[in-house]
This record gives sequence, structure tokens and C-alpha cells, in this order.
Amino acid sequence: RRIDNIEYQQSTGFADLSISHLLLVTALMTINHAVSLFGLSLVVWLALHLYSANVAFKVILSVCSFSFLVSLPEAILTIPLIIMKGTMKIYLGAATLLPVEWEYSPLFYLCEKLNVFSIWMVVLLIIALPIVTRISKKKSIIMIGYLWGIWLMLSLFFGGYTLFGVG
Repeated sequence: RRIDNIEYQQSTGFADLSISHLLLVTALMTINHAVSLFGLSLVVWLALHLYSANVAFKVILSVCSFSFLVSLPEAILTIPLIIMKGTMKIYLGAATLLPVEWEYSPLFYLCEKLNVFSIWMVVLLIIALPIVTRISKKKSIIMIGYLWGIWLMLSLFFGGYTLFGVG
């Protein structure tokens, strides 16, 4: 029985998933992105209160929503790779250069978060915030830089258990 379970786990692919499992995974991914979006918006909104007190949360939510659209090209690139390789362990950042044995190391978590898409999202936030909030570009760069640095440190220490699963 145990050997059958091991063989089942090795041979199970996307074709073996039922519709209910796919719906559950889709719902969980949607919830994860919603929590990430609202969490990022809340953190940016709170940080903006250090510079300007009259910033509406809806404005910051819309900026973060547009910056989250970066996840669409990322998904367009990642999904075919997942299907081709048959694994969810697809890394688009500097983590691809590290050995597989380092997969759960802090350096691997940090390199996993440093990818083109997360940098793209940060650049979009830096560009958009001065436009909608009327703060200077310098303040925007400093604020988003600090928040991104804190996010990278959290992912360095806590791995996949950071507050925001972006990117």
C-alpha cells in the first residue's frame, strides 16, 4: 500500500486533478492575491502618512492594483514552464543560479524574490506614487526602497512565509 502511495505521488500530474481540486486551487490563489494586494496597499498607505496625511486608500489601492498587473506576464511565462517541467518549482530570479540543495536556505529565498517581475513592480510603484500623491520622486524612491528592503529581509528570514507573496 505504501509503495502504491509513493508511485501515485510520483505519477500524479495536472491531468489527474479533478475539477473540484482545480476550483479549490483557483480560489486559494485568488484569496492569496487579494490578501497580498490589500496588504501591500495598506502598508504603502500607512507609509505615505509619514509624508502626506490626506492620501485616500482607494487611490493607493488602484496604484497597487495596476502594479500587480505585472503578475500577468509572469504567469504567461511561468504556466507553460510548470506544465513542461511538471513541477511548481519554477524560479525566474537569481535563484536559478543556485544549487538545488540550497532550496530552503535564506540566500535562496532572497534570490527567489529578486526577479525581473518584482523589480518591475517596484519601478511601477516608484513612478506612480508621485503622480497620484504629489510627493517628490525622491521621497517615493526612498519610501518604496525601504519597504522593498524590509520585504526582502522578511523573505530572507522567513522564506515563503512573508506578509506579501508578490513576485
